[in-house]
Amino acid sequence: MIIVSVLLALSADAWLQGHQDQARRAEHLASLAIDFAQMSERADSSIGVAERGMNAGSELLLALAERPLTLTPDSAAALIGFLSTYEVFSASTGAYESLVASGDLGLLGDIELSRQLATFFGSFEDLRVSETQLLVGLRDLAAPELADLVGWHLRLPYYGGRVSGFDELPVARWAESDAFLGAVGRIAILHQVTLEDYRFLRPPIDAITQRLNELQGGGP
Repeated sequence: MIIVSVLLALSADAWLQGHQDQARRAEHLASLAIDFAQMSERADSSIGVAERGMNAGSELLLALAERPLTLTPDSAAALIGFLSTYEVFSASTGAYESLVASGDLGLLGDIELSRQLATFFGSFEDLRVSETQLLVGLRDLAAPELADLVGWHLRLPYYGGRVSGFDELPVARWAESDAFLGAVGRIAILHQVTLEDYRFLRPPIDAITQRLNELQGGGP
């Protein structure tokens, strides 16, 4: 009777521990799925902003190369606005950090998923460099020699301002300024570099999301 009682107690403890482990595993998987759903949306948004900035730079340079110049101040304001817009990809790290801190990484029961997660969350260094370079490049448009060409006081109406009394954007002078054309070309290239890094995020996000769905019972 004593032996049976001990065995039953041990079995109950093992069952309870297994049940708790499964519950924690389910919570971790659900949290990771939420974080990766958010990051999927953010990646799409970042890709869209970078594409728009790159295309705006190319379109602006092509328009400024036309003779006679037909680019209107309103169109110029829109293009320089898109070129000046950037986005920083924000990774959702809460669920993964909680998983690692709790020591429950082994509960996932999937070595490949664990590897994918570690690789993904350790891969942002190049992206941060690209984003920083883009931000530095955008500062060229605020350089003293370009301030009178692309000053915010001239572009404010495009952003919904109600400022009057200023001249329109000096588009003709843009076409004659090597410093301005160089800044636009450089920023367009930096948008393209950043765009490539954002696009690099999509395959691992999709792969991890699919695996998380499978582990939660969503099927292949």
